[in-house]
Amino acid sequence: MRCLSISIIFFTYSLTTYACTCVRMTSFCDFIQSDYFLDKDGMVCLAEATGNANSDNGFYFYEMKVVNLMYGSIQTGNGSYMNTDSTFWAFTEQNNTCSEYPLSGNSEGQYIMAATYKEMGYSFLTCSHDAFLYESTMIGAIINESSLFTEIPWEMDTIQANQLPQIVNNCTNCLLNLDLSATHNAPFVYEAGSTLTSTAFVNNNIVYKAGDRVRLVPGFKTNMLVDFGVYLESCY
Repeated sequence: MRCLSISIIFFTYSLTTYACTCVRMTSFCDFIQSDYFLDKDGMVCLAEATGNANSDNGFYFYEMKVVNLMYGSIQTGNGSYMNTDSTFWAFTEQNNTCSEYPLSGNSEGQYIMAATYKEMGYSFLTCSHDAFLYESTMIGAIINESSLFTEIPWEMDTIQANQLPQIVNNCTNCLLNLDLSATHNAPFVYEAGSTLTSTAFVNNNIVYKAGDRVRLVPGFKTNMLVDFGVYLESCY
């Protein structure tokens, strides 16, 4: 099956969450499909901190244990930070405050990591959703990139843990089923491979497309001053 059933929810987001100047958050899918990720021996894995960490020349190094290698392979490394077939060293600048996840050798929990290899070890990019906490339900810029402007509601994908293998192997913007509930304040085209269901308030120029049917259920309403269209048209 090519398409996944992934819902989208909307949030307003403050740039103060990151002490940096991100305007857009590159999605996990866009990142792992990028030339940069492929050229830098990128790997995707489920990993957890071992507790080993070190500070060295303005960088913070922390060792991660691979629970499940989902894509790529672990590079050997060199110098003081050698990797094995089940552990790798990641690093960040000590003053880096733009990361989405705790950069600590004692970070609790398991993380999905899309890491790229450099001479010193594996690293992560700012303004990119390339590492996030692994949970039964995960929310974030996983398939679609996100705007970080506070005045614009931005999309965050919600996925289940059992969908991750498909997402890593075949990221797609074509969602099998799509459920919408938030107010549509920005123009957008929403697409689903099969069924699109909406209880949203359409307050801007919006188009719904679905391969089989569009369901406008109780709670749905539209501002009569804006354009709204419905098409039976599959996105795959």
